[in-house]
Amino acid sequence: MQNPERKQLEKTLWETEAKFRTIFELSSEIIVLMDTKGKVLDANARLYDWLGYKPEEVIGRNLLDLSFLPQESKTKLIEDLFQRVVGEEIPPCELDFVTRSGEERVGRIVNNLMRDEYGEVDQAIVMISDITDYRKAKEALQESMQREARAYAQGRLEILDTMLHNIGNAINSVTVGIGTIQENLANNKLTRRLFSLANVVKEHQDDFGDYVKNDPRGQQVAPFIIALADDFARHNEELTKTVNRVSERAAHIIDITRIESPVSTRSVYTRIVNLRETIDNAIAVLKEPVRENHIEISVDCDNAPEEISMQEARFHQMLVDLIKNSIEAIRDLEMAGGQENTPFIRIHCYLDSDSLIIKITDNGIGIEKGNLDVVFRPGYTTKGSESGLGLHSVANFVDGCRGHIRALSDGIGEGATMRVALPLSSIAL
Repeated sequence: MQNPERKQLEKTLWETEAKFRTIFELSSEIIVLMDTKGKVLDANARLYDWLGYKPEEVIGRNLLDLSFLPQESKTKLIEDLFQRVVGEEIPPCELDFVTRSGEERVGRIVNNLMRDEYGEVDQAIVMISDITDYRKAKEALQESMQREARAYAQGRLEILDTMLHNIGNAINSVTVGIGTIQENLANNKLTRRLFSLANVVKEHQDDFGDYVKNDPRGQQVAPFIIALADDFARHNEELTKTVNRVSERAAHIIDITRIESPVSTRSVYTRIVNLRETIDNAIAVLKEPVRENHIEISVDCDNAPEEISMQEARFHQMLVDLIKNSIEAIRDLEMAGGQENTPFIRIHCYLDSDSLIIKITDNGIGIEKGNLDVVFRPGYTTKGSESGLGLHSVANFVDGCRGHIRALSDGIGEGATMRVALPLSSIAL
């Protein structure tokens, strides 16, 4: 007859094992029991569902054979998982697995060692959390951030390129003006005529009155002086205009560096900016292409806040990118021979409900209606030499402000409007 105490012990062990097996199988985590070589001794159903293998295809197989790791790395990882002294924690690690159908899965591994009656490690319970979606989201975020960084850097390079182009044009104008002044000073016919007159006066200083009154040649002195004075006046006027142009170009160079240099070093942190002043600064950066293309620019901020809280450098670049986009659209229409009216860019800022609206309208080439939703995609461009990142960078910045941007156009040849809406909650002082 069986001992009652033994019978009760067996019942307790059976119930404990049954409870353990129930927990083992119903756990939302993947649980794997393996030996010190990494061989799978047991696993719950979650592992088979996760990787698509049958139990007989996994039991007795090295767990790491289901991963992408090369053999030397598998051996090293097994050693790392099992070489632990008492009380030492092994940090969780991430491991890429491959399913039976060839798909990639990412697991976060937490290892718990089991010891025999002699205190020696003989098995391990491995908990695997499925972080595939987390990894994909993380990689997508990193890619998006890198793409945004590239777009921002490209935008900065394009602004600097514009700035250097503007400075180059201004310096060229200064050089031409200085050359004109030098030529006038070196070959001044008026000065030679004045010296000739002085010599005549010197020759007849004792009888100058009689000379200009009675001598036929002397009678030409007065008309000569009057004509010389008129020529000097015209010459001085032209010289003054040249000097003013040189001064204006030099001042423009100073303006370009004053406007643009601080933007490169401004903090990315939010600060209070003057809306109209920031718009004017963006226009000033593009002053040369605006002048070269005879574009009329108007700005209306009468119904907009005077100041907003904004990342100044990014906001400045957004405006430059949008205005530059309009300039290029106007150039494209002119190259196509379709510009019959005076080219214009109109910037209108106003409050609409809970948002600040910034509309930049031009009468350039316009946008095909089928492309209104794709112009903000990275790399999209109709110009072979352009990066296609300018408008994408703008869209990312606007999205980061919890706003939205829309491209509006009735089609090719009909001009376009870029409409930016920034929630007041994100720009309020």
